Amino acid sequence: MTQRTPSFDLSTPFEQLPASAERDFRTFALVLPQDSFSVRGRPTITAKAKAYELYTDNPSEFKYYKMGNRVGLTQLDADQLSDLYRPQNPQCMSHLLGGAREHAACSDLQKSGAPWKDRYDQGCQDYVKMEKRGHIDSCGDYSAGTYCCDCGGGLRLQEWAWECDLCRKVSLKGCQCKEGPWTLFNYTSSSTCGNPGHLNHFPSCVVDEGCADAVVMGGKSLAPCKMYTGFTTKGCRCRRYGQGFTEGGIKVEGTCGNPNDKFRDWCYVEESERKCQGGQWGFCEKSR
Repeated sequence: MTQRTPSFDLSTPFEQLPASAERDFRTFALVLPQDSFSVRGRPTITAKAKAYELYTDNPSEFKYYKMGNRVGLTQLDADQLSDLYRPQNPQCMSHLLGGAREHAACSDLQKSGAPWKDRYDQGCQDYVKMEKRGHIDSCGDYSAGTYCCDCGGGLRLQEWAWECDLCRKVSLKGCQCKEGPWTLFNYTSSSTCGNPGHLNHFPSCVVDEGCADAVVMGGKSLAPCKMYTGFTTKGCRCRRYGQGFTEGGIKVEGTCGNPNDKFRDWCYVEESERKCQGGQWGFCEKSR
């Protein structure tokens, strides 16, 4: 295994879905489920819209992002991990967490090794029936919203994006990437650089056959893409954009771009990084 950089990162901002002990000790409330200390199973801790901004700005998707996450990496966990390994491997980058959507595989959570039931011996299906019959407005408003898939809870499969928001549109040996989207074995990357189906070790792009670092896969000439680090040249963390952003009516495909013809590619920084940067944006640092 590649040796990681021996550092301890406390620079990342708080988020409502901590999965690593590194952030758990810094704030008590955020690691707890929303019904902690509740007598009747109703929420005792609720998150405001800003708590979800790393993942979505669509209120209808908030229910797929639960406080007290301990079942997988969060976005900032993945970012920290890639930060630690990148000095040893410049190609190390974190994909963006697409979230656990409604169509994803889901299993009802158990309690003490048995199917969950409330203190009245009512389980997931009982709450679903009560909602359908109009006895309650939404089963997601109760503890069933934590334990039951049909109420917006349960254990849902995390989905990590195939697209690469921190890639530069050039291969490691300097070949120009062909603009996306592109498909490999029925998996499609909507961006120029990506890892559709997570079939490769690193995000790649389609290049001409004569490219020095090209390999043929699925009838396409592919080459690994160069990277940005996810930080500005001042060392401040960029705000990640899985679907890109628009500036002055011009669409930027990923996190870094140059839509207004500044000197080079730039990114918006996280709100918590504006003091570090001295503004809202900065030039993107290239991975060595």
